[in-house]
Amino acid sequence: SGAPAAFFTLRGEPGGWGIIEAPLILPDLREKLTPSILRWAIAWLRNNNARRIRQTVLLDDSVSIRALREMGFTPGETGLIFSRSVDAVAENQDLEDKKAHA
Repeated sequence: SGAPAAFFTLRGEPGGWGIIEAPLILPDLREKLTPSILRWAIAWLRNNNARRIRQTVLLDDSVSIRALREMGFTPGETGLIFSRSVDAVAENQDLEDKKAHA
């Protein structure tokens, strides 16, 4: 129908951070669109000089939490802020290093 199905804001912060803010996706399309939107946001932030990406999520947002974890994001100290490197190879190495020291 040409109507918008999602809205979100992408921005940079000092220190090479890329921020995904206010992702709003129509409820009946969340499961389907969340992974694609995250992949697009990661690519856009990488192309705009972000080295790490951060997104704050609500505790009851299981769709976003699952998608973020599947894409290599890890929870911060509060468990509400997920982050990862824009470089998937570096992120995989970082995860392996964390597992080795756990």
